[in-house]
Amino acid sequence: MRRRLLLPAVLLAVLIAEPGPPAPRARRVPVGDWGGPRVAVSVEETQAHLEFDCAHGRIPRRLNVDGRGRFQAEGRYVAEHGGPVRADEADEGRPARYSGVLSGRTLTLTVRLAGGETLGPYTLGLGQPPRLMKCK
Repeated sequence: MRRRLLLPAVLLAVLIAEPGPPAPRARRVPVGDWGGPRVAVSVEETQAHLEFDCAHGRIPRRLNVDGRGRFQAEGRYVAEHGGPVRADEADEGRPARYSGVLSGRTLTLTVRLAGGETLGPYTLGLGQPPRLMKCK
């Protein structure tokens, strides 16, 4: 009787201990330089830097996308102005929600600023040069 119970018990223990399939790796926006009209985005492993015509921004985390290629990330948006920057001028910027869709080597980006202002959508290509008109 003990032998008949031993085999099912061993099989059950093996099944319980056997790890399942590996968890799917999170898809993310590929690392690299993305460019388009009025915008440049430099995506790194753990953050992204953004340049606009008269502003810049930062997303302090990696840009993971869902199954439909969509992403959302909180960050900062700093408006710039023409002319010299004063030594005592410090601008931490405004909170911003960056959202978009990744489709192959094309990224569509929208920025929603605190207060409700929306910028974009911007269309960028991986490895494409940006076309910026910086404030002077």
